Amino acid sequence: MCGIFGHAGTRERPAAELVACRDTLAHRGPDDAGAWIVSSGDWTAWLGHRRLSILDLSSAGRQPFVSPDGRVAVAANGEFYNWRELRREQEMRGARFSSNSDSEVLLWGFLQEGTAFFARLIGIFAAAVVDAREAGQPPRIYLVRDPAGVKPLYWWSAAGEFAFASELKALAALPGFSRKIDRGALDHYLVLGYVPAPLSIYEGCWKLPAGSFLEWRGGEARVEVYWRPDPRETGTFQGSEAEALEELESMLAAAIEAERMSDVPLGAFLSGGIDSSTVCALAQGRMSDRLRTFTIGFDFAAYDESAGARRVAEYLGTEHTSVTMTERDLLAIVPRTPALFDEPFADPSALPTYLLSKITRSSVLVALSGDGGDELFFGYTRYPKNLRLALADRIPAPLRRAAGGLLAALFGHTFPGKAGKALAYDGFDEAMLLHAGIFHRAYFDRLTGRPFRLAGSPLRERYRALESLPRAMRGPLLDLSFYLPEDVLTKVDRASMAHALEVRVPLLERPLVEFANRLPLSFKYRGGVQKYLLKKILSKHVPRELWDRPKQGFGIPLDRWFLGELQGLVDEFLSPDRLRRDGVFSPEYVAELRKEHEAEAKDNQYYLWTLLVFQMWREETGAELPESMR
Repeated sequence: MCGIFGHAGTRERPAAELVACRDTLAHRGPDDAGAWIVSSGDWTAWLGHRRLSILDLSSAGRQPFVSPDGRVAVAANGEFYNWRELRREQEMRGARFSSNSDSEVLLWGFLQEGTAFFARLIGIFAAAVVDAREAGQPPRIYLVRDPAGVKPLYWWSAAGEFAFASELKALAALPGFSRKIDRGALDHYLVLGYVPAPLSIYEGCWKLPAGSFLEWRGGEARVEVYWRPDPRETGTFQGSEAEALEELESMLAAAIEAERMSDVPLGAFLSGGIDSSTVCALAQGRMSDRLRTFTIGFDFAAYDESAGARRVAEYLGTEHTSVTMTERDLLAIVPRTPALFDEPFADPSALPTYLLSKITRSSVLVALSGDGGDELFFGYTRYPKNLRLALADRIPAPLRRAAGGLLAALFGHTFPGKAGKALAYDGFDEAMLLHAGIFHRAYFDRLTGRPFRLAGSPLRERYRALESLPRAMRGPLLDLSFYLPEDVLTKVDRASMAHALEVRVPLLERPLVEFANRLPLSFKYRGGVQKYLLKKILSKHVPRELWDRPKQGFGIPLDRWFLGELQGLVDEFLSPDRLRRDGVFSPEYVAELRKEHEAEAKDNQYYLWTLLVFQMWREETGAELPESMR
């Protein structure tokens, strides 16, 4: 991938400042760098790019790409898979290309069609367009993010200034940027383990949501959604199961073929699970040479998937690399996570993902991934559980909340405890939103001394738009809006780009997502079988006995680490004296969580990890607390 950074202001900042901000993204684009500047009216705009060369490795592929009149420029992070078709159209309408880069189609598409062109792009991308063609007027700046939210994009606005970047570290490097924590963003992090768009952890700074574009001019910003799954289309497919199976496999094969485009070596992640095995099987079946596949194993058996991955790789005949890592390897990454993510981010699977990316990058520059299968095909174990929780609507609310609170207190981070967290909420929407999260209502109150307010949350806003759907379909669509882009894909983006590895996700190509949304639930979940249709495709290519096993995930032994290896960090960052001095979290409640876990009375690993990550992040970044939290 690449990294982009841009700035506009009524005062021109020194070029060295802007170059320094851009170059904080050198890990995303180690191969080349470019910049462009334009003045319009009282405003000056600067657009910078760090390049990871994937297509057109020559200097002609250097960005930003600039229009013939020198007044419009674009910079992109990502890949446009339909660029060849778009380029042919644009050339027929007079476009004159200067490179064989896919990103140049953004320039000519915008020149010919304006912002309507954004909805025609198929791929994974975060991009910027600077348009200074109106003489004497502030430039118009457009930011656009791909429909699935694979690639990140942040923006910041202050008096007389506007800036944007692929990662927060580039904005935080800008002199004058405020590192004051946004209270609402912190609250969402404590509940979810990540900060959902459009929030960012800093006040006055925002994430562009997936499938959206922003138009900025002269201090005014407007965000518009150009694509998201249409609830009205959910479950509307009218064909037979056989027809759905044939069309789904055809679309997935086409997506994989499109995403194999590369002028550099390409491989694939292979865990041996349903999603990655399906992607690898369809990719290998269309290649004349051997696909390079990668997995990591661990020297602690409970979290080791490498044997299953190896069996699938041997059957498919891929050129497979499997490296066994130790707990020491994982623990060594823990202190690096704050700098890696820029925001507090509590998904512990980021650690093995970082190691997998490192191993993969030693052989290839591009990797295919199976991300998205759980959200599209009803794969998470919590989805069937949500169906069972719907029965609780018949219980009077006061009794339900009291019973739920008791279950949560008694059973902690187990299914009865999480079910209790869900039952303790006022409505079913809150149960769906938060029962899989970290600090639920009572926990949040005890931790912070105040209630978590879902009213006005982006989660509540999106859920309200889904209320017309059957309950079974609301959770997956909600996850497509938040959990997938802001947790799963954020994890993969930061972990892979730390090693300058581009990861592509065939299951999340927009036409395939739209088709999966139209499939009825019975094609995804039947007779207790999740990912029903996807498993039927995989069984055509790989014998079921090689992949049919309980869902495992990319886990690490956090529970045990908090009894030993992490004690030093916990003593440092979660000590009562430090917590009391900071004034954010209750020292008494955190001490209680520690005591329960150390006595093995409750599994509080995720509560402790969420707090430890935040404290480490704040130490690393020097982030400031707002007055209301001191």
